[in-house]
Amino acid sequence: MGQYGSDARAQASGAVRDVLESVLPGAVGCREFGGRRRNGRGSQAAVVNRVLSQRGVIQGQDVDRVKKQQREEQRRRVRREQRLREELEAEAKMERLQRHRSAGRMSKEERAYVGGMVRRNEQLLRTWDKGEEVAELEGQVLQDMRGASGKRQKRKRGRAMCQKKQGSNEQQLRLTPGLAPVGASDEEDTSEGEQEGSDRGW
Repeated sequence: MGQYGSDARAQASGAVRDVLESVLPGAVGCREFGGRRRNGRGSQAAVVNRVLSQRGVIQGQDVDRVKKQQREEQRRRVRREQRLREELEAEAKMERLQRHRSAGRMSKEERAYVGGMVRRNEQLLRTWDKGEEVAELEGQVLQDMRGASGKRQKRKRGRAMCQKKQGSNEQQLRLTPGLAPVGASDEEDTSEGEQEGSDRGW
């Protein structure tokens, strides 16, 4: 056992001790097999310190998360209250305007406010009408584009079919790999090649 380190020896003796304890309970009660066992966690104080620090980190994260949730909830509550307050003020103002209008005693500011509201509402109605018109125009444009692209595609397909038909009707003498042209002998090819070459100036 001289070639193994102390860690390997301690591990082997621990394994032997565990086997003996499982087979013969109480047989390994003394410290003759290498003293106390090491655990990977360290001393008791280190374990307690590690657990407490991890708990503190987790609690700190929890505190931050809780604070963030509380801030978000407070913002939502403030927004709701503000929206409700604005709605109540607008309703009270409209009731006051209706009372003054029915009594015939509207001030210049109130008339200007009512005129502005009327213009705003007219613009909203026009934008809704325009939105419907725009949607109809978009539909027509898309339909026209689809129709035009369909015509183009049909023309392209027609041209391709015509070219295929024309190409299949043309029959040309072609060379077969390593052989003379189909339907011609080697002697005819060389004499034709020499004549063509002299005609072309080769």
